[in-house]
Amino acid sequence: MSDWLFRLTREPLIHFAVIGACIYLLYGLYGQQENEALDRTIIITSGEVVWLEETWAKQWNRPPTLVKRQGLIDQYVRETVLYREALAMGLDKDDTIVRRRLAQKLEFLSQDLIRPKPPSEAELRAFFEVNIDRYRPPDLVTRTQTFFDPDKRDVQALEEAEIVKVKLEALSIASLDHLVAEWQEREGTTA
Repeated sequence: MSDWLFRLTREPLIHFAVIGACIYLLYGLYGQQENEALDRTIIITSGEVVWLEETWAKQWNRPPTLVKRQGLIDQYVRETVLYREALAMGLDKDDTIVRRRLAQKLEFLSQDLIRPKPPSEAELRAFFEVNIDRYRPPDLVTRTQTFFDPDKRDVQALEEAEIVKVKLEALSIASLDHLVAEWQEREGTTA
């Protein structure tokens, strides 16, 4: 029997199992007590109190009274206790509402982090200069219709229209108004 016990003490697997059991035992004795003590302590910092007061003041447009301030702190403690108990019970697991709320909160936080700062006046002017074509009003085109009445001139209307067309194609745009005015004078009509 002593020979078998001696061989067993030299086996590495036994060494591993004994060391693992000791670590597990020590953690069970000391590790959980520290975690439980931390979980049962609720610490409210002065920054959290200021945050509670500011949140209340924004909602009611006045600072909270001393009684209301203590009520806000008590409510925060109660909410923290309920939150921790819900986590301990695993109520946050597989809950669609909690999942959506956490996703929504992360979206809000990420939007706050990536919100661009407003551009300066110089940056706006530089952007405008680079993209000035985008801000120009569209070109305006004015058209004037000249009517050659075949009832009044018969075949001459078509001939005169062809003559005016040839002149218009030959002229620059600047002299078009002069040509139209000249023809209207001759016809005795106004546009």
